[in-house]
Amino acid sequence: MPRNPERTYVRGPVMSVLRLIGPVVAVLSVVVMIVVYPRLPDEVPTHFGLTGDVDSFGPRWNVFILAGISLLLQAGVLFLSSKPHFLNYPVVVTATNAQRVYQEGERMLVWVAVALAVLFTGLNLSVLDVASGPVMLLGLVGLVAAVVLGIIRFTRMSSSISV
Repeated sequence: MPRNPERTYVRGPVMSVLRLIGPVVAVLSVVVMIVVYPRLPDEVPTHFGLTGDVDSFGPRWNVFILAGISLLLQAGVLFLSSKPHFLNYPVVVTATNAQRVYQEGERMLVWVAVALAVLFTGLNLSVLDVASGPVMLLGLVGLVAAVVLGIIRFTRMSSSISV
C-alpha cells in the first residue's frame, strides 16, 4: 500500500490557537468537576432526553467517566489532526495536493475538538444543575457544522484538484 507524503505545510497562527482552545476548555471543565465533586449530591444526572429533561441518575463518581471520555476524545482528535498523512480522505492524495488536503483535514478535526470541548462542558454544567442547554446546543451545532463544512470543502476541493 503506498504511503501518503508527510506533512510539510506550516500551521498558521489561527490554527495554532484553535489547537489550544479545545484541550484548555476540556481540562478547565474537568478541573471544575474535581473542585465541586465533594459538594455534588450522591446521585447525579447521567442521561437527558431530547427535551433536556433528566431521565436517568447514577452515582456521583460517574462524573469521572464523563471527564475521562472528554479528555480521551480531545487527545485522540488532536493527535489525529497532527498526523494528517495517517487519515483517509474523500479525495485522492497525491504529492501535488497532499498539503492542501492535509490542511483541510487538520482544520476539520481541530474544529471538531473545539466543539467536543464545548459539548462536554455543557454536559458537565448539566450535572451541576446549571442551565446548560445553550452550551450543549452550541457544542452539537459546532460538531455537526465542523463535519458538514469539512465534507463540503473536501467535495469542492476534489472538483478543483487534478489527480
